[in-house]
Amino acid sequence: PGQASAGVVSLDTMQLPDTPYIRIVASLIERPGSNHADVLQGGSSRSDWYGYDDGSRTLPDALLNNAHNGGVGDLNAADREQLGEAIVGDMGLYKSHSHSSGTLDLSAGWSGGSDSLRWGGTLSFNLRDRWQQSFMDSTTYSTGTGYSGASADFHHEDSQHQRSEHVTDINALTALGVNIGDNHYLGFNTLFLHQSTSHGELIETQGKNERNLPVNSGYSRNLVSWTERELTQYQFYGHHTLLNNTNIHWQIANTDNHYDRPHELDYRYAANSIGSDHALQLALGTADIHWRRMDQQSHSTGLHIEQMYGFSMAALNFSGELKAGLETSLRQRDGYNLTYYFQGSSDIKLTEQLMQQTNPSNILTPEWIVGSEDSSGFLLLDTAIADDSGLNGRFYGARQYNGAGYLLNDLELNEYWRLITGVRRERNKTEADLWEAAAEPYFTLENDQRWLPSLSLEYRQELQNLRMNYSQTVVWPRLNELLPVTYEELDTRTKTIGNPQLQSSDVHNWDINWQWQTDSGLRLASALYLKRIRRPIEGTFTDDSEEADNATFSNYTYRNSHQASVRGFELETDYSLPIATGHQLNLLGRYASIHSQVRTAGGARPLQGQPRYISAARIQYAWFDRNTLTLMFKRSGTQLYITSDRDDLPAVYQQPRNQLDFTWSQAIHDARLSLSANNLINTAHRYTQGDYQYLYYRTGREWRLTLEAGF
Repeated sequence: PGQASAGVVSLDTMQLPDTPYIRIVASLIERPGSNHADVLQGGSSRSDWYGYDDGSRTLPDALLNNAHNGGVGDLNAADREQLGEAIVGDMGLYKSHSHSSGTLDLSAGWSGGSDSLRWGGTLSFNLRDRWQQSFMDSTTYSTGTGYSGASADFHHEDSQHQRSEHVTDINALTALGVNIGDNHYLGFNTLFLHQSTSHGELIETQGKNERNLPVNSGYSRNLVSWTERELTQYQFYGHHTLLNNTNIHWQIANTDNHYDRPHELDYRYAANSIGSDHALQLALGTADIHWRRMDQQSHSTGLHIEQMYGFSMAALNFSGELKAGLETSLRQRDGYNLTYYFQGSSDIKLTEQLMQQTNPSNILTPEWIVGSEDSSGFLLLDTAIADDSGLNGRFYGARQYNGAGYLLNDLELNEYWRLITGVRRERNKTEADLWEAAAEPYFTLENDQRWLPSLSLEYRQELQNLRMNYSQTVVWPRLNELLPVTYEELDTRTKTIGNPQLQSSDVHNWDINWQWQTDSGLRLASALYLKRIRRPIEGTFTDDSEEADNATFSNYTYRNSHQASVRGFELETDYSLPIATGHQLNLLGRYASIHSQVRTAGGARPLQGQPRYISAARIQYAWFDRNTLTLMFKRSGTQLYITSDRDDLPAVYQQPRNQLDFTWSQAIHDARLSLSANNLINTAHRYTQGDYQYLYYRTGREWRLTLEAGF
C-alpha cells in the first residue's frame, strides 16, 4: 500500500552530481520499407517544424462560435456557405518520400557550493524522429447496413492497407536542487514532452458474402490526421532527515496536458458494382472532417513520513520502520469532438466526372458549396444534438479526484524473518457532463472508497529468500473509459466510446516468491501467483444502432465482466560464466505461465490482455569490458484482444509472435559505438476473428547505429 500512487505523478530526479558532465548520444535508424520509401501523407506546410502545426489546420473561430450556438443548421445561407468553404482546406492524400529516422540525446549536470550548502542541477534533451510504414491485410465482419444475416449487404470485408506514420518526439527535463547539510534536500524539476504524429492511410476494401465471393460493395477509404500531444509538469519537492531517525518526503506538482487532432479526414470513394469507377460518397461516416481537442490540468500533493524504531521483548531485539503518508490528485479535463460533412443535391450526385476526382478538395470547391437545401451543390452539415440533456453533446468536461492515506509497518523479527503489514484507504470521485451550447452541472459517474490491506512475510538465508504476499488493490476507471466521447482507434479501425456505467474493479492478490543466488554467478528465482478480480474492466464490441436489424457491432466500448481469475507461475535464471581472462558469457532466461478465466453465460474464456505465456532468453558475450555481443529472443502466447460474448460474433485474438534482436557494442577511447539489428526474423503481427484474419502485418527489420560520448 505504501507504493501505490493514487494517480500522483512524482519525479524523484537525480540529486546533485559529484562532478560536472556532458553526455551526447546520437543514433541513425534505417527500417527498410519505412525509411527512404514512398509513403502516404496529407497536405503539409513547410512551416511545420518538428511537430508543431503552423496553424493551417486550426478550427476557424467562426465555426467554434457556431458550435456553441446551435450548429450550422441555424445559420443563414450566406454564413453557412462561407463556413463550408472555410473547412475544406487540403483534403488530399499524397505520395511522398520518407527520410532517415534518428535520435539525439543531450544531458549535462553541474554542482557547486560547500559542504554545508551545495547546489546544482541537471538538464536533458531528447529528440526522436522516426518513420513507420506497414502494409496490412484485414478482415472485418459486416459493417454496412447490418451484421451477418438477411439484412446485411455483405458478410465480411477484405481490406488491404498502406499505413504511413511520421512521429516526432521532443522531450526535456530540467532539475535544480539545493542540499543543506546532510539532512535536507530541496528540489525543483520541469518535465516537457511533445509528440506529433502525421498519419496517412489508404484502405482498399472489397465486400464478400458468406461463401467468400465478391459482392457489389467495394470502396477506397482515405485517412489523414495530424495529432499533437503535449505535457508540461512542474514539481517542487523535499527530503528531510530529523535527529530521531525520522525521514520526511513531500511533493507538490502541477501538470498540463494537451491533445489536439485538427482537420482529421476520413472519406471514401465507393463503387456500386465490381469493376466500376469509384465516386466520392457524401454522407455522415463516409466523408467526415473532424476537430478534436482535449486540455487537462492536474494538481497533486504527497506527504510521506518514515520512522525508524527498535525495541526488546523477551530477550529478543526487534527493529523496523513505520511509514505513513497522504496523497491527493485532482484532474480537470475539457474538450470537444466536432464532426462536419457535406450533403449533395441529386443533380450533383449524377455528375460522375465531378464526383470521381481523386482529391475531395477538387470536388468541394467554392463554386459548388451552397448555403441552403434549395440550391444545387454541396451543403455543410454537422452532428449537433438538439437535446443535449444528460451526457449528450459535442463538448465535454470532467473532474476526477483521488485521495489516499496509508500506514505500513516494516518489522525485522530477527536475522531470518521480516514481516510487512499495511493498510491503505483510497477514495475516488469522478464527475462529468457533455453539452452543446453551454456547460451544465456535472453528473457523478463514480464516488466510492476502499480499505486495502496488505501482508508480506519474508524468510532470508545467506543464499536464498522466500516471500509470501497478500494484498488488495482497486482499479478505478479512467476518464477515457467513462466519458461517452466517440473517437476512432486507428489500429483496430473501430469507433471507441466510453461507458458511464463502468464500475471499479477489486483485486485480491496472492503470491509466493523464492530466490536463490550463489557467489559463482548463478541466480534462480520462481513464483506462484493468484489474482481474483471482481468486475474486471474489458474492451468489447458493441452496437451503435438502436435498430435491431441494423446492428453493426463494429464499435468498441468498455464494460465490467462479473468475475475473473489469473493464476500461474514464473521462472527466472541468470548465470555469468567466466570463459578466460577478460572474457565472460552471460545467460538470462525468463518464462511466465498465465492462466486467466472469465465466466460468462456462454461458458468460460480468457481475460482480455492476458497472454497464455511470456518467454525470453538472452545470450551476451563480453570481453575486456569494452566489447559485447548480445542476442535477445522474446515470445508471448495467444491473448484475447477484443472480447465478444455473442454467439454470432467471434472475439479477436492476438496470435503468438517471435522477436529476435542483435546488438554489438564496442568502446572506443571515451566513446562507445553500437550496432543493433532488431526484429531480425520479422514475424508477422496476426490477429484472428473466428475463421478470418482480423489484422495481419509486418513491421520490418530495424538497423540502428549509435554513438555515445561523454566528458
